[in-house]
Amino acid sequence: MWLLGQTIPLQEKYWEYFKSTKWNKHRMTRPQYAILETTLIEKPDFNDLDKLTRQIEEKLVLVTNEILQDIKKSKLN
Repeated sequence: MWLLGQTIPLQEKYWEYFKSTKWNKHRMTRPQYAILETTLIEKPDFNDLDKLTRQIEEKLVLVTNEILQDIKKSKLN
């Protein structure tokens, strides 16, 4: 999953905040197109697509809520 900004200045503003959060703890530079990137499923099982779909949907909701909470705390919105 990627969090993007519509313009370079907006990306830079959000990067300044997110570069010190858990989302970017192992990054030294901003990704080229995103402010943050995260993996939803580490080892997807493509043999059970129904289960994988549920896992992706559930993780997407959790991660989205976490990112939204971080944005609210940052006062960037």
